[in-house]
Amino acid sequence: PAPALLLLHRGADGVVAFHELGPLAFHLLHRLGEGEAASGESQLRALAADTGATDVDAIVDAGVALLETYRSSGIVLGTRKAA
Repeated sequence: PAPALLLLHRGADGVVAFHELGPLAFHLLHRLGEGEAASGESQLRALAADTGATDVDAIVDAGVALLETYRSSGIVLGTRKAA
């Protein structure tokens, strides 16, 4: 069986939420947690390169939307803006 990739977080209201992550979301959050001083876009482009994605812009667009969702939910505080 495939591993279950779960994200747990406590919202501002104190409620704990569980989120099942896909492999790319998991690796993106892992990259962000490593503390590299890079923009969200550059993290996404590096992730696309690491996975051999052929449509890098699609990965970046989906990743930006995911990061915005995580930011609005309080899961991440934000990422650096691209230079």
